[in-house]
Amino acid sequence: MVCADLNEKDAMAVAASVGGMGMRCDVGQEGDMNALVVAALERYGAVDIFCSNAGIAFAGSEASPDEDWARTWGVNLMAHVYAARAVLPGMLAIGAGGLDVAVAMGGGPFYLTCPKVIRINLTGKLQPWVSAKDVILAVLERLTTKGNVGSVVEYGGDGVET
Repeated sequence: MVCADLNEKDAMAVAASVGGMGMRCDVGQEGDMNALVVAALERYGAVDIFCSNAGIAFAGSEASPDEDWARTWGVNLMAHVYAARAVLPGMLAIGAGGLDVAVAMGGGPFYLTCPKVIRINLTGKLQPWVSAKDVILAVLERLTTKGNVGSVVEYGGDGVET
């Protein structure tokens, strides 16, 4: 678990209570949100669930300075846009659909089936006119669309270096 807060000390304390990682993050700033996701990916390898629940309020009026309105807009709306931009590509890459991700981000369940791993060991050296994409397409041609659904194809062996 990763806990983020403007107050790094508080984030670290909450994270420590559950054996997680804490860090400072201003969710109203896209750069901070990206750094948060990168740190989580570096530590845990994936983001399975992202709870974007920050919110602020201020006792303002039409006369309040634009900075107050911009800060509220940044945290209450843009933080969720920044979160989606940062985590959706990785979530979609694992096969989650848009509705699946929306339900999960809203606190609902998301079930992820562990894929079957198809390992292909490459040996030898590719000819100069053959690219990695040619190898991938040849493998997919043999597997067909029925053979690779629910699977991850992993390439290994000495031939990967070529």
